[in-house]
Amino acid sequence: MNVIQVIAAFIGVCCYGFSTETPRRFIIYAGIGGGFAWMCYLIAFDWLQSVVFANFIGAFSVGIYSHVMARKMKTPVTVFLLGGILPLVPGRQIYQMVYYLIAQQNTLSANNLILTLNIAGAIALAIFLADTIFIMLKKEQPIQDVKDL
Repeated sequence: MNVIQVIAAFIGVCCYGFSTETPRRFIIYAGIGGGFAWMCYLIAFDWLQSVVFANFIGAFSVGIYSHVMARKMKTPVTVFLLGGILPLVPGRQIYQMVYYLIAQQNTLSANNLILTLNIAGAIALAIFLADTIFIMLKKEQPIQDVKDL
């Protein structure tokens, strides 16, 4: 695992928080989420050698982190989630897809398009799974009787 990459992800997410006017008291925590997501990605990629599954692990971990921090800090989940998934966004694959499309290398462009869609789908599925887990773990409130209203 490369510590410099994790620190760079932390700094990048903090800068993203400043540019999107995230409340200042949450910027450091959002940066920690981004660094944590990238660290989980690096560990999963070293272990599994799969970019798509490593992105799934990173997005799932930041989804759990975002829900925990949102409840602890009493703020919406998106404050931590949007910055947290920022290091996982498949920017390089999108760039290569467009580059190969312009260079008229359609096979390489299609391969990068498929990889980009797989990564984006893995990130979306991981966030959905983390949200679903927290909804299921949430305490159910008893339904009031009509007479009590």
